[in-house]
Parts: sequence; structure tokens; C-alpha cells
Amino acid sequence: MRNFASRNLIPTIGAEVDNVEFGKRFALQSKGLALMFHPYVAEEVAQGRLVIIPVANKELRLGIDVVTNQEAPISPLLRSFLDLVEKHFGYPLDYPRDEREPAFPSLQNLFLT
Repeated sequence: MRNFASRNLIPTIGAEVDNVEFGKRFALQSKGLALMFHPYVAEEVAQGRLVIIPVANKELRLGIDVVTNQEAPISPLLRSFLDLVEKHFGYPLDYPRDEREPAFPSLQNLFLT
């Protein structure tokens, strides 16, 4: 939303869907547009049913959540993955670094932007 605000644009959001097929259906029925990863729409694009609108500003960001079971210990593999995510995205994650620490005191989303 900050990306729109920085351009003095106020998007009208009539619906948000959490299902890829619903999002594609809205776009296919000309009821809106969908922000999706290319693999999810590659078939429809190849068939000419959907078209990709290039985004000129490459600063568009997508937030994702990294979640885990609050009662499960953080395995060395998960710890390595989280370290890799931090390094790649340059965003510090708040998770126990010491294996002796409890995993998470409560279910916690680690939000990346």
C-alpha cells in the first residue's frame, strides 16, 4: 500500500482472496486484477487467457509469513533456513537463537516485507 501512496494513488479493493483459483477466476471474468506468482498463471498466460501487465517500478514488495508450531523445537535445519531468509531479505527475524531457549512462547508470525 505504501507503493501506491507514494504515487498519490488510492486503490479500490473490492475483495481480497486467499485462494489462487479464486484470484484467477476474478481476473478471467474481468472483475479485477490479481497479483500472483508467475507459475500460478503460466498456463493461462500461455493460452492467451490472461495477460501479464509489466510493473515498471521494481520496488513492489510482497509480504510473507514464516510460521511454525509453537510447541515444536526449532531444528537445526529450520534454524539454517531462517538464517538464510534473514541474509537474503536483509530483515531480522525474532526467533530463539540458542537451542536451549524454548521454541516460541506463543504462536508467532514472522513477517517479512
